[in-house]
Amino acid sequence: MEKFIMIIIITLLVSSCSFQQKKEFIWINPSGNIASEDEIKNVKCECEYDKKIKYASKLIGISISAGRYQSNYGSTQPDAYVKEAAKIIQDANNCVREKGFTSREKTKP
Repeated sequence: MEKFIMIIIITLLVSSCSFQQKKEFIWINPSGNIASEDEIKNVKCECEYDKKIKYASKLIGISISAGRYQSNYGSTQPDAYVKEAAKIIQDANNCVREKGFTSREKTKP
């Protein structure tokens, strides 16, 4: 029993070390400064950024859940969903870049 508990503890410790922190990004406005919340909100609204990213996320979810399989109605190709999602994400990012905004990884002080 003690060996079993020890194995569980070691497994938990090892698995907790494998998680990486999520990268954080900041938006930079056209003048090269950190963009304000209002600037970010406005450019995202103009480009329908959040709407596009949400739809792309939905497409990727469909792709993952569908998988490749054959049915009586023909084959389902999840790659098409992924390609469409990638195009939508790229379009959203291009719109924001055309407005002069960029993003970069947040650096730790």
